[in-house]
Amino acid sequence: MTKYEDLKVYGRVGLSEEEAIVVKKTKVDTYTYYDIRKFINSKDPNGYTGPTKKGLTINAQNLDTVKKLKDCLEKLIEVEEKKEEKEEKEKEE
Repeated sequence: MTKYEDLKVYGRVGLSEEEAIVVKKTKVDTYTYYDIRKFINSKDPNGYTGPTKKGLTINAQNLDTVKKLKDCLEKLIEVEEKKEEKEEKEKEE
């Protein structure tokens, strides 16, 4: 039987009342992973609450991969903020 153990939760980002992205370090049997996964919390008593299949699982030995992902996200934010600023200036003119 597969054994799951959450070692550390680094953060949660709420998407809605029922959904969040959770960033954590998880041990599965003998392997350790960084896990970035969407979680749902069903309001329906018969509905599903827990992690979804949507997400990223990165072997904990690959911290460089996490750093590269961080760099990509920072670039995304930079580009999109500049785009928004440009659009706001155009609206003002």
